[in-house]
Amino acid sequence: FPVTIPTPFITANGDTVGEGTIACPARLKFGTPVEIEGKVYHCNDRMNARYRQGNYFDIWSPDTKEAINWGRQTVDVIIYHSPVE
Repeated sequence: FPVTIPTPFITANGDTVGEGTIACPARLKFGTPVEIEGKVYHCNDRMNARYRQGNYFDIWSPDTKEAINWGRQTVDVIIYHSPVE
């Protein structure tokens, strides 16, 4: 898989990628909690420009095989507008 940016482990808001990192549409503020299949993530990255206006999310995974197995799915996403633990 080619690296598309010179700092592949730094998110759009300057955080380092890790568990709970998700790229969200630009309409959601950084830090916005979203829930997907019972797990809460925090928006701290942005989707590629061609996906920013849609309802696309990209969950970070430390394991390429796991990410490929998850693949592209249509799932329900709950967007919270206050902190969730």
